[in-house]
Amino acid sequence: MIKLQRDNLLRGDCHEDHLSGDAMTDADAWQRYPRLRWLYDRLQLSQALGYECGPAGTLPPRPGLWFVKPIINLNGMGVGAHAQHYDGGAIFPIRPGSFWMPHFTGRHLSVDLSRAPSGWDFDLTVECIYRNNRPYEWRKVAAPDLPDLSALDATDITTFNIELIGNYVIEIHLRRNHDFDAMPDASSVFPVWDGDTVPADMVVDPEDADGFLVPRRLGFVYRQAKLDVASCGVKRVRAKVAALQVSGGQPTSPDM
Repeated sequence: MIKLQRDNLLRGDCHEDHLSGDAMTDADAWQRYPRLRWLYDRLQLSQALGYECGPAGTLPPRPGLWFVKPIINLNGMGVGAHAQHYDGGAIFPIRPGSFWMPHFTGRHLSVDLSRAPSGWDFDLTVECIYRNNRPYEWRKVAAPDLPDLSALDATDITTFNIELIGNYVIEIHLRRNHDFDAMPDASSVFPVWDGDTVPADMVVDPEDADGFLVPRRLGFVYRQAKLDVASCGVKRVRAKVAALQVSGGQPTSPDM
């Protein structure tokens, strides 16, 4: 069991800073929760979770495929994130401000959790379906098993989002997933990218990550499908009360 142990989980003032209501973006959450900003530092988070990782200028412990992404990127959208092979040589050239971590395998899930009287409830849970190495569909699915989360009980957070690859936490966002806000009853949302044929029912929601997302997103198309019990959109269960932890060790295969 890998356990997140951080005596200084909270740093400075954790109360609302400049905002009221739910944080809409990671930049909003950065302002709201200054004591928890370290959770947006993916290198610190990976270290706290016990993953093998290191910043640009350091070497992975063994040859193979590793995952590289910016240490902090509040714009998200996968900008700067990619798999990269290390040949075991004297250098592992990645961009300054980036870091390497294990190239985990499995489903890519995004899970919203909201505060409950004793612990946390699961809200929106979606799986990312990829085509041509970019998101093609975000599909509502049943909530997975998650680590215990009471390390966040002492904070003012009312809702947050966890991303996983397989059983491994890869990112934490101090806000919920807003992609289904335009049509909460939809079962799937399909991003429309610049260069795609634009459907007549596309909901305009542009994003270009300050010009770094190529191609840029133009909006979303929402679809409603009859879901079976195993893939229902929102499954509410109680998260256990203990410390934030993840189960398992390093992946046995470098393949994603």
